[in-house]
Amino acid sequence: MRKVAILGIGHTKFTFAAQKTAVELLSEAALSAIRGSGLASKDIQAMFVGNVLGDFSEGQGMVQSFCADDIGARNIPASRFEGACASGTMAVRDAFMWVASGFYDIVLAAGVDTVSKMGTALGTRTFAMFTDSHYEYPSGLTFPGAFGMLAHLYASTYAIPLKRLKEQMALVSVQSHKYGQHNHLAQIRKEITVEDVLRGPMITSPLQLYDCCPFSDGAAAIVLASEDAAARLTAKPVYIAGVGQASSGRFSSQKEYLPRLRARELAVKQSYDMAGIGPGDVDLCELHLRTPRLFQYRKHHSRRRAWTCRIRSWRPTVGIRRFGEGWQDPHKHLRRAEIQGTPHRGDRGLPGL
Repeated sequence: MRKVAILGIGHTKFTFAAQKTAVELLSEAALSAIRGSGLASKDIQAMFVGNVLGDFSEGQGMVQSFCADDIGARNIPASRFEGACASGTMAVRDAFMWVASGFYDIVLAAGVDTVSKMGTALGTRTFAMFTDSHYEYPSGLTFPGAFGMLAHLYASTYAIPLKRLKEQMALVSVQSHKYGQHNHLAQIRKEITVEDVLRGPMITSPLQLYDCCPFSDGAAAIVLASEDAAARLTAKPVYIAGVGQASSGRFSSQKEYLPRLRARELAVKQSYDMAGIGPGDVDLCELHLRTPRLFQYRKHHSRRRAWTCRIRSWRPTVGIRRFGEGWQDPHKHLRRAEIQGTPHRGDRGLPGL
């Protein structure tokens, strides 16, 4: 299997109800990534795009094909991936595999969403279709509802007082907004307090408004290339060391694992195995944050000061900490981050985005 490098990246601003269409947002991110890689659109051999619920938000399907045409990469193979919150990551993984296999040398992977155009009611209802349509969806289960129940189960399983858990989760929301403020592409750029979180409207117990991320419109893209192709364009290529993907069935079939999510654990293990590393080798972990996860920052000394992120409630998933301990101490680590400075731009906090 060949090594695969990242040559260029592109990113639009995240907004509420963007004036641009999904195709326009996707094209903007794609062209930015192509320019950053030093290539032209004609050099892209295939496109892989994650797009969730585009058929509902705009009544627009096949955004990948229209984007390929609009950016000047006409007639190339263009595929769309639908995997709820993981849609964009799935596109990157598949793009990686095609290049690693030797089938393509240069491809583009991207993700685009315009869910906020649907509004909260329709957006929540359509996302709920990613539960089982026969056994879960009819009961009224939504994504916030599912994570709310998981939070209650987490508290019960590990004997955590719910009030204490809510206070700790609130600190994570405060942090996410704090760092989102420093990102010029962020959707929400304002700081909040723990009191703001705890006074917010209840969405689904125990999750309140600021515990949850907003719907957002935006796109991001990367150009991937084989080792030989990358060597012709840069002296310092950035290689993808490992990827992973797994799936789980309906929530009701996972009772022996919940509140852990088995697919998440398996995907992480696949990534470790492919990269030939273990949890102790990881300096930074960035994740999709639909609802609060508890983590800490620690300073990493190098020629240039940087920050590394240790995910707390996800640390068990990545093999760093035992399950049920991630909630315990975000306060002192958040305070340390406030005193010592702002972390690197890699972590912006999804609620901030």
